[in-house]
Formats: sequence, structure tokens, C-alpha cells
Amino acid sequence: MAKKPRVKVPKSAKKGEQIQIKTLISHKMETGTRKNKKTGKLIPRMIINTFSCSFNGKELLKATLHPSVCRQPVLCFLCKGD
Repeated sequence: MAKKPRVKVPKSAKKGEQIQIKTLISHKMETGTRKNKKTGKLIPRMIINTFSCSFNGKELLKATLHPSVCRQPVLCFLCKGD
């Protein structure tokens, strides 16, 4: 399981203002094709499949990620506060 993502948001925002949200997901991306040097067994595949971000119960972003995504992806998106 991935560690809790790091999230960067502005300290304050005015109503209706567009803000940028950035997040870094620290994760050991494993393809499932590497072998453990000691045992010779395959290391199980471990990838990030989905990412979602919500605020006050409202989903702001939902992303489907694929195996070619980098080891520690940074996601950045804009949203407008009501």
C-alpha cells in the first residue's frame, strides 16, 4: 500500500477563486518482473491503479493510472471554491 500522499494547497482562497492543488504519491512501483536476489522469486506486482481527491464529501478529481506511470507520480490540478 502506498504511503499517504503529500498535498500542497494554498493557505487561503477567496470564494470563486481558482486554486492549484499538487500532490506527490510516494510509492514503490514494482512491475512484477524483477526477482528477489536472495530467494530468486518474483517480487509481486505493486502499482497505483486509481487516485481520487475529495473535499467536504465532494469528489474533485478521480484519475485512473496505468503501469507506465512513474514511481512517485506528481498530480497537479485546478479547482474553484464555492
